[in-house]
Amino acid sequence: MREITQDELKEILEQHKLWLNDNTKGCRANLSYAYLYNANLSNANLSYAYLHNARLSNANLQNANLHNANLSNAYLHKADLSHADLSNANLSYAYLSNANLSNANLSYAYLHNARLSHADLSNANLSYAYLSNADLSRANLSNANIVTFQFKKHIAYFTGKDLRIGCKTETLQDWQNDYEEIGKKNDYTEQEIKMYGRFIEMCIEIQNEET
Repeated sequence: MREITQDELKEILEQHKLWLNDNTKGCRANLSYAYLYNANLSNANLSYAYLHNARLSNANLQNANLHNANLSNAYLHKADLSHADLSNANLSYAYLSNANLSNANLSYAYLHNARLSHADLSNANLSYAYLSNADLSRANLSNANIVTFQFKKHIAYFTGKDLRIGCKTETLQDWQNDYEEIGKKNDYTEQEIKMYGRFIEMCIEIQNEET
């Protein structure tokens, strides 16, 4: 693990910006094994950046401020993004296999339309992550830990068979049949209800894989 100072980080980001505009200039950002605890990376463009080392990535981004950051196509294998502020971040097509996103802020309330479409979240830890209204379309969630899921009003618990949201426990099939009506009764927006549906679909996918 190597510690990166703010001055070093600023220079890395400037060189990466040059590289993104013209890959014959500057240098592609490589923050493999970087210690970035509490780092301020808001508005940073880390698209296609390396946050891993050839075989193993353990970039420590715990509690980091990644508000409005562009991490599309970034390599974040095994990166620690627990408790990170990813408000309005773009993580589409990001490689997040085995990443720790526990307690990360990915909800609509704190993160407007988190973009995780086509992201590789296989084996990722999403426990207690705030994902309400996040865009998970075509994301790879195989073996991802989404047993606990924080919506705006309720916490969801998936046991592998039944699903509990708030104080209500039903089978996945019953939730799939009833979630829209229940969402409307709880004053959820159309987008939040859509996210409920996507979460239930993910649980069904996990259940089918296990059987």
